[in-house]
Amino acid sequence: MRNMLRYLFKPSGNDREAIKSAYYESVGPTQVTMVLAFLAGAIFLALTFIYPPYFGGTTVLYHQICYVSILSIAAVWMIGCRYAMKDYSSRFHIVFVLNHFLGISLHLWVISLVIVNSLARGTCDTTLFMTVALVVPLCVYFTPIVYFIIAILSNASMAFFLYYMVSMGSIEPNELANFTIFSVFQVVMGVIMSYTRYRLNEQLVTAEKQRQEILAANARVNLDELFNQISEGVKTLNIIVKAD
Repeated sequence: MRNMLRYLFKPSGNDREAIKSAYYESVGPTQVTMVLAFLAGAIFLALTFIYPPYFGGTTVLYHQICYVSILSIAAVWMIGCRYAMKDYSSRFHIVFVLNHFLGISLHLWVISLVIVNSLARGTCDTTLFMTVALVVPLCVYFTPIVYFIIAILSNASMAFFLYYMVSMGSIEPNELANFTIFSVFQVVMGVIMSYTRYRLNEQLVTAEKQRQEILAANARVNLDELFNQISEGVKTLNIIVKAD
């Protein structure tokens, strides 16, 4: 627990290397998720034109705005990430910014869509919000403190809207209670998953540093042997030169 708290509030230089590695490893799953989100958004956007009554008729424009938004979010992330991955070492900060943009945008988008669906149907279904809230920490990497802040703010906004719906008599009070339980579970799970991913990448970074130290030590030993042979007057040296 002490290590997690230290990591949350005071990362060291080694932590930053592990975080950099964690962002790199998360690009693949995030890209798959964004491709699926783009396809789903395109399908639902097409359906708003094919069968408007399913989307509430009068609120169809709001649905179209929501689906165009998810297409734009996915496109921005995929284009920006493709550019960053061409030279990750020097463009790591782009992935860092893109992931935070993606996390905040997805939460704002799903809250907006839940509200639009509520206006169209007169009731509130939080299933979509819960799904997105669970998928985001699985596929998109944030440092735990950042994810904690995003999750708290988004869940608080959703809870406020549910409270409004309860006061209007559109949903039962137990819906708000169930959502509160889910929110606590989601925040704790997200922080633990982010920290676990960080720890795995910290171990990879440590292992790589140890490997480099061993290689450097072996190189020094070989050079020492060569100099000793020269000082002892050995005229024939068994040297293997490797060149591309």
